[in-house]
Amino acid sequence: MTVFSSMLGVLGMSLDDAALLLGCSKAQVASMSSGRSAVTRQDLKRLRTIYAKISAGETTGFHAGAEKASQALWALRGTDDLPGVVNARPTRRGMKYRRKDADTA
Repeated sequence: MTVFSSMLGVLGMSLDDAALLLGCSKAQVASMSSGRSAVTRQDLKRLRTIYAKISAGETTGFHAGAEKASQALWALRGTDDLPGVVNARPTRRGMKYRRKDADTA
């Protein structure tokens, strides 16, 4: 895993999304993601701009993974008011969990 591929993951971007944003082919993005090609300062600048907007919750008009990436960043910063976050895990009523000992098996 490279820093570039990690950045794409944080941003919720696919290789296709990154290719569109950076103005290059999917093959070129894959090459940068694997470390075979260098990432330019301009590429980094574009990714930073997207990160700033996604971090602020501005996801309208962005790639499909932007909304989930934004929610993940907000959750990691301490925001609990997100879809799918509950106070406790549900339990199965009436179900008893017991450890199975080797001699009773």
